[in-house]
Amino acid sequence: MKKRSIFLLAGIATLYFNNTYAQETPAQDSTRLSTSIDQVVITGNSNPKKKIESSTAISTFTAKEIQKQNPISAAALLQRVPGFAVETSGGEVGNNLFARGIPSAGAYEFVQVQEDGLPVFEDGALQFANADNFFRVDNSVSRLEALRGGSGSIFANNSPGGLINFITKEGSNDFKGTAKLETSTYGLMRTDVNLGGALVEDKLFFNIGGFYRTDNGIRKTGFKANNGGQIRMNLKYVFDKGYAKVYYKKLDDRNTFFLPIPLVQNGNDLKEFSGFDANYGTYSYRAISQLNIPQAGGGFFSRNLEDGIHPKVDVLGAEFKYDLGNNFSVLNKTRYTNINMNYTGIFPAGGFLKMLLNLPQSQFLKEGNME
Repeated sequence: MKKRSIFLLAGIATLYFNNTYAQETPAQDSTRLSTSIDQVVITGNSNPKKKIESSTAISTFTAKEIQKQNPISAAALLQRVPGFAVETSGGEVGNNLFARGIPSAGAYEFVQVQEDGLPVFEDGALQFANADNFFRVDNSVSRLEALRGGSGSIFANNSPGGLINFITKEGSNDFKGTAKLETSTYGLMRTDVNLGGALVEDKLFFNIGGFYRTDNGIRKTGFKANNGGQIRMNLKYVFDKGYAKVYYKKLDDRNTFFLPIPLVQNGNDLKEFSGFDANYGTYSYRAISQLNIPQAGGGFFSRNLEDGIHPKVDVLGAEFKYDLGNNFSVLNKTRYTNINMNYTGIFPAGGFLKMLLNLPQSQFLKEGNME
């Protein structure tokens, strides 16, 4: 199939009553319970309010708490949210999240993943387009707010199971930044940076951050299973009765999608295919990465398993708030998203895959370019 780009335009305008503009200011990072319940939350509420005053079931993670978790993926972080069952065996992306009480087939079928209050991808379970394909957790994330059920369906589409809102950092009068260099087994090398401050004190603020990472993967692929990075930047101007903000994100990351390993069954005994290590091996490996798939009617199409899940995402957005007086404010958010994703992987198909494994240059390929 030919690759296609997807263009998304999302926006929301809200008129709400609020007591003071100061409620928009996020609570300071803290792991103490007393501070946590006083933290202001914005997800799934018509008006920002303290957690203790909200009737919704919402969990929050500050930047410090996320750093302590050091999650290898968004799904790994979401495993810490009560009420979400998260399956992360696919690797860094392409994982499944199940909200309590709602049967689903996987992906993010009834839970919407948001970034600064707008969807990362409107449909969280479109084939080959799991929402976590288009989002990465790095040092530019200020906090996570995860709402389970409740008012989710009122404030977003496809969200009876809840809302997951990753809120990015903004600059302040204090010029500050973070830098992290990480290495481990599996050939991991990763660097995260974030920098923010004021260009004009009390008026104009900036923040820029992102990451770059490369590693061999948790199974032996013979190539860099994960390779790529992300950059985010925003500029915010504050005036007497509100603020205006513009932001941009670029994601270009390639990830291997790990799938179940077929085994040979003989009665009640299970064993691996001859010459294949089922404990550490994968069918996405360099020796067979260059695939030529025969087509009905003749001819071939070629795919490279090393491409794996490879999203290229460009996001341009804006946010505007204005105080109308008499305790009324208007908030408008809009975002333009361009996604170009190639998805290549070998999917097990029972006996059919067993037959194909006996053919030296033929593999069963299920390929899902977004169209």
